[in-house]
Amino acid sequence: MTRVLALVAAPSLESPAGTEFLRVLVGLRGAGAEVVLVEAGAGRGALSGAEPALDLDGERWLAALVEDGVAPRGTSDLAAEVAAADAVVLFPDPGRSGRPGVLGLPRHERPSEALLSEVFEAGQLVLGSAFRAP
Repeated sequence: MTRVLALVAAPSLESPAGTEFLRVLVGLRGAGAEVVLVEAGAGRGALSGAEPALDLDGERWLAALVEDGVAPRGTSDLAAEVAAADAVVLFPDPGRSGRPGVLGLPRHERPSEALLSEVFEAGQLVLGSAFRAP
C-alpha cells in the first residue's frame, strides 16, 4: 500500500484550492492509498481546530476523510513522517517565499533539519528526486 503524507502548511483551506486538496485526498483513499494528514507550520490547527475554515464542499470532503479514519493531526517528528512516506502532497502557505523553487527530499530517509527548515518556504516539493536546493 502506498503511504501518502498530506501536509497542510496553510492557516486556512477555505478556498477552491483547499477544497480540491481535500477532494484529491479522498480520491487517493478511494484508490487504496494510506493517507496521513498532518498539520505543520502555519497549518497547525487549520483542520483540527474547533471550527476549521472550510467551504461547504471542503467540510464534506474533510468529513469523508475523518469517517474513513484519516483525521488531521500535528506531529512532533516531521522528519520521521517524511521518511515513512512513499509520496508527499503539500497544501502550502500562500505567504511562503517560494525559495527554493523546487526542494528535493530523500525518499525513505530522514531529511536533515536544514532541509526540513526549507519545506514550508519552498515553491514545490519533490520526494525522491535528484534535484537539490542550490
